[in-house]
Amino acid sequence: MGGKEDLLDYREFMEIMAEEIRSRMPDVETEIRDVSKLQGESYTGLCVKPADKIGGPVLNLHQEYDMYREGASYKKIVNSVMDRLKEALEIAPPVLNSVSKDGKDGPVLMPLEEMKKQLTIEVVSAERNTELLQECPHTMIADLAVFYRVEMGESMSMLVSRKMMEDMGVTLPELHQMAVENAMRMHPAKTKSMAEMLGFSVEQEPPITVLTNETGFWGASVIVYPGIMEQVSEQVG
Repeated sequence: MGGKEDLLDYREFMEIMAEEIRSRMPDVETEIRDVSKLQGESYTGLCVKPADKIGGPVLNLHQEYDMYREGASYKKIVNSVMDRLKEALEIAPPVLNSVSKDGKDGPVLMPLEEMKKQLTIEVVSAERNTELLQECPHTMIADLAVFYRVEMGESMSMLVSRKMMEDMGVTLPELHQMAVENAMRMHPAKTKSMAEMLGFSVEQEPPITVLTNETGFWGASVIVYPGIMEQVSEQVG
């Protein structure tokens, strides 16, 4: 893949990996894509979509690119990419044939009514996610942004886009209400001592109480639950 004097840049490296994947898996589509994630984790990755899937994983190849820059063999780099891809494809959601809102048959992730039942919330810093504020429906609470997700099982979820909200036929306040009600049902609030969170005893005065949820997913979101602060106040005095 070249000597030290003519190293590929990251995008060129991804293009070569995309060609390698297509040669081994002719039925997939590949695309280099910028991925905007919450909590400032955006990156440019390689999306690999099989024909029998509604979508595909987006691989962040910086690990393999570092291997390349450090002189690893081409075989070792490709094996690393293929191993990660195989693992990611095993959990990629399949195509579900359904009818979209406009009455046309087409591949959708899940029926729209089921999507509404699986809505939940994620609360993050608005300042660190300015790009997504333009792209996704959200509700502001002080300097925090409440985004909406559809849970798909197996620790997988999908961020709700403006197009998805339109397809569901709901307004932002309706989306927010459904998502909060679902979140309270699927991820009930729970308080823990700092010792419980850390797994060992700590001396604190006054004691610190941590507000989270029973599942451990998106624990900060419980601050949006109606009446939660009053409930915690009564509990900890």
